[in-house]
Amino acid sequence: MVIGFDLWGTLIKGNPLFKDAKNILFTQYFPGVGTKKFSEAQQKVSERLDYLTELAGFQSTLFLRRNLLINYLDLDVNDVSVVKNMNAFLEDYELLFGLFPPIRYDSDTLNVFEQLNNEGHKTYIVSNTVFIGHKPLKAVVDKLFLYDDFVTSD
Repeated sequence: MVIGFDLWGTLIKGNPLFKDAKNILFTQYFPGVGTKKFSEAQQKVSERLDYLTELAGFQSTLFLRRNLLINYLDLDVNDVSVVKNMNAFLEDYELLFGLFPPIRYDSDTLNVFEQLNNEGHKTYIVSNTVFIGHKPLKAVVDKLFLYDDFVTSD
C-alpha cells in the first residue's frame, strides 16, 4: 500500500523561535515595513499560490513568489535595491529555517512511520514550498521521518 502524508499542518508545525527570528531578520532588511505587514503579505502570497494551484495546477517559481511578496509589501518590484534585499533576505530566511527547524506534531509519528515501513508500506511526504525551497525542507524532513519519497511543489 502507498500512503501519502501532507507535511505542514499534518506532520509538523513551525518552530516558534523561527517565527521570531524571521521577523527580526525581516526588520533588518526592510526596517520601515513592519512585521505585521510582512506576516500579512506572506499569507496573501500563500493564498494566491494555493488558488492558482487549485485552479490550474500552476506551480510557481521563486521569481514569482519573490515578486508577489514585494508587491504585497507595497514595495517597488522595479527597484533594484528592493529586489536585491529581498533575494538576500530569502536566502537568510532558508538558513534560519535550518537553525530553527519545525517540530513534529506528535512524538509518536516516527514510530508510526517505522511501523508502516516494517509492514512493507511505501510512505510519501508531500509539501508545497512557498519561501522554503526543496533542498532545505528535505534536509529537515530527513531528520524527522523515515519515508520512501519526498515531493514538493518546488
